[in-house]
Amino acid sequence: MMNTHTFKTSLGTNSQIACINDCAIAVTDPLYNNIHIVTIITPTGTTDFGIPTGTGMTGGITCRMNILYVAFSDAIRLMDLTGQIQRVINIPSVNELHSVNNDQMLCVYSQDAEKTMACLDLTNDKVHGFERFPFHPKEVTTDDVGNIIFIAEGVIWQVTSDGKNFKILITPNNNNLYTRLTYLKNSKVLVTFQEDKVDTRDIKVKLYRKQE
Repeated sequence: MMNTHTFKTSLGTNSQIACINDCAIAVTDPLYNNIHIVTIITPTGTTDFGIPTGTGMTGGITCRMNILYVAFSDAIRLMDLTGQIQRVINIPSVNELHSVNNDQMLCVYSQDAEKTMACLDLTNDKVHGFERFPFHPKEVTTDDVGNIIFIAEGVIWQVTSDGKNFKILITPNNNNLYTRLTYLKNSKVLVTFQEDKVDTRDIKVKLYRKQE
């Protein structure tokens, strides 16, 4: 454990976190059309910017080169760190987003969609099918060697990039389920959110460093 930072958000909705850099993450709060920018080094802090009402943010978010990719019910919108929309990619029904590299992004579809997961080619905005997981992932990230790390039923799992060889990485303690995660590839640190079972509006940001 390296650091813990607690703040308020609405965990009852599909809130997601995205790595901006090694010092900051972005957290969506779709219930209130809000995005939190959280500093994860000492001193910690949180700043917010709102999303216009009526745009239908699903909660999915990822970041590439200081541009936020934010999932809406009708499309994926590219936004700068002040909330200004820069571009729109017309892919609906995406709940989770994760940038794999400069050319690829993982898209996890909503529970009522026929697809489970796909890979978006950012060079041409085309979507390619991805091998279906045996369960629907709650949150997805990738580590520095390409393994996919995801949450299912509050437990953190890992699977190889080909969709095979699953294993459990971290199980929750005291029934405080893991709800969100992202991986900082440069520092090899897994950033997780763990829900407080007593006060469900309180969440703890827990950091784990990868063991070599």
